[in-house]
Amino acid sequence: MQPISHPLKEAEATQIACRIVQAYGGQINFYRLMKLLYLVEHRAWAKLDQPAMGGTYFSLPDGPVISETANAAKPLNAGIFKIWAEHLQRQPHGKGSAIVQIRAA
Repeated sequence: MQPISHPLKEAEATQIACRIVQAYGGQINFYRLMKLLYLVEHRAWAKLDQPAMGGTYFSLPDGPVISETANAAKPLNAGIFKIWAEHLQRQPHGKGSAIVQIRAA
């Protein structure tokens, strides 16, 4: 089965992610954010018949994910996802990692 893909709107994805991170007090578990972004996207398709942020959707063993949002959160991709990197940063947290808001969107 081929993944479903629409061009990622990085500014919209960053703004949505920032709103979620704010709601969680300024930081959120990386995997939780990825799942919540997918749920926002799924809800946008159901209600508006269009993507909220776009991207390539993959079904993985731990659940669905938008590939570009996962890639945007990787520090080595900061040069590619510049808007995301200006506002959000991935940091080690416990056994995993957290996404921390460094600038309001």
